[in-house]
Amino acid sequence: MADARIDEHTGLYLSGGAAATESGDRQFRREAQFGRSALRLRRGVFTTTEHWGPLPPRQRHLAEIRAVVATRTRDPLISHQSAAAVWGIPLAEAWPSTVHVLAPPQSRARSKNGVTVHRIDVPDGDIVDIDGMLVTSPARTLLDLARTRSFATAVVAIDHALNQRSASPEVFLTDEVLREKLQESVSPRGWVKAERAIRFGRPNADNRVNRSVAWRSSSWASPIPCCRRAIATLAAASTSPTSSGRPIV
Repeated sequence: MADARIDEHTGLYLSGGAAATESGDRQFRREAQFGRSALRLRRGVFTTTEHWGPLPPRQRHLAEIRAVVATRTRDPLISHQSAAAVWGIPLAEAWPSTVHVLAPPQSRARSKNGVTVHRIDVPDGDIVDIDGMLVTSPARTLLDLARTRSFATAVVAIDHALNQRSASPEVFLTDEVLREKLQESVSPRGWVKAERAIRFGRPNADNRVNRSVAWRSSSWASPIPCCRRAIATLAAASTSPTSSGRPIV
């Protein structure tokens, strides 16, 4: 039976929140302190071990994202791997242990307390309000992943978004959209990595087929043998068999 103290939508208890009580706050702090039936996600944010235990990795990271959003004085802009979790975009790596957010270059925000801050300007068109959270758009999320994460992670994410059979309507896009978004980028950081991942992406990629592709050598890349089945196996490790792959809305 679900614990009536936690929000039925988020699975969280927010100390000092509208539905919180002084006795509830004390009870959650005590239960979390002694490792009983509660778990502290952030200061003032708790969940029950009964709710947390069966959650797959992506859902746990979503809970951590919600905990960060609930405790920040200003609405954070969720980005990178964390934005991928919100949009249901698979990764070829484990979900991160920290929540990734974007901040303006002049911001004094620092990476700490379970939050990784990336300081960069973000156009308004790259910001989406989804389920009460500010998140980078699917196209911006894919480019951020391609710029900063491994080639395998970028390809898995891009293949998913290009495939109308697997991507949700909100996430589905074409490589032309990604190329245009990349051309609009002001920062040159990771541009070559992103362009390479976009060029390698396939809208009809069938990860069940062992389709080995040799990445040809060039002045900036050494030969990289790449097998989509191997990449798919990595991606499967970071997602739940029960996950729909759709955004959380």
